[in-house]
Amino acid sequence: MSDLIRTFQKMLTDGVDISWMGSDCEKHDKAWLVGLANLDNNDWLAVNQFTVVEDKRERRPDVVLFVNGLPLAVIELKNAADEKATIRHAYNQLQTYKDQIPLRRFRIYVVFPIPRGPTMPIIL
Repeated sequence: MSDLIRTFQKMLTDGVDISWMGSDCEKHDKAWLVGLANLDNNDWLAVNQFTVVEDKRERRPDVVLFVNGLPLAVIELKNAADEKATIRHAYNQLQTYKDQIPLRRFRIYVVFPIPRGPTMPIIL
């Protein structure tokens, strides 16, 4: 796991220390990127065909899941009826996104779930 992902994971689980000047003294608290105590307090968004264009190259993951504006998962969907749509192909497509979507556009890839079939568990 890269240092960037470790740092991000720590910020997600432990919060971010913040400081500010109050009216009479410096104040300290934690800011939470994701409200884990009550998940309904978060802003959830699933974007179908999320498009990123960089250097005249266009990439369009099938689904990107955002929580509070942070991209936390990229899902590559494959047609189970298509014999050419294999788990290996989905994995390779996710690696392409990881390599070709610039970090400054898409800082963190936390999860790359690959559905194995309609009743099969997801591979992470």
